Amino acid sequence: MTLPAWLRPWWPAFKRAHLLLSRLGGVVFRAMSPLWGRRGVPTRAGVTSVRTAQQDPAATLHAAAPAVDIEQLTDQVLRSMDQRVIAARERLGKR
Repeated sequence: MTLPAWLRPWWPAFKRAHLLLSRLGGVVFRAMSPLWGRRGVPTRAGVTSVRTAQQDPAATLHAAAPAVDIEQLTDQVLRSMDQRVIAARERLGKR
């Protein structure tokens, strides 16, 4: 999806405004977080989610899915695509 032509000149301004408002919101929500108790956002950040949860007693650590080997996944996707291309060529060759 693309922006309408009349909005395209404004895109850099939209990006800057979004960045500014996101950072400002982060500062405001972190400052107000103690007022919300356990429902507030973490007030500190760590390199990993486990580290953040250790640093901030109000933080809740949610279990995540196991890690995926990207190279193995990529190989599987490419093999699947190769098989589809071969099948499509065979179908076209039979016609």
